[in-house]
Amino acid sequence: MELPYERQILRLLQELSHYQVVVRHCRQENAKYTDELEKTCREIERAVYEMEEKQQAALSQWRKINEQERTRIIFPVTSGVEKMAELAEQKGCKAMGQYLESMIMEEILGLLDQPEIYME
Repeated sequence: MELPYERQILRLLQELSHYQVVVRHCRQENAKYTDELEKTCREIERAVYEMEEKQQAALSQWRKINEQERTRIIFPVTSGVEKMAELAEQKGCKAMGQYLESMIMEEILGLLDQPEIYME
């Protein structure tokens, strides 16, 4: 199970590494866009830091409530996902509805199924 914001952080880090490679090549060639690329790297680094702060806040808040409260928070989402799948089927998109339901439910239930990640 991933931590909150883990995908976003990983995407930003991947993007940052690509930019850093380009910056190194630009420095070697004394390219005129180096400063702008370095600025973009700093912005991505700042975005990663902000996502990590959000991640820690989400974990901290989630750890403060008990399993029953977590279930009460999540239940309306699961109910909505089921309704979404029903609507998709009514509109002739049963397979997509099932896919979305499966994907979303896996994420949602993971919040409850792996307490070692979310507990101190």
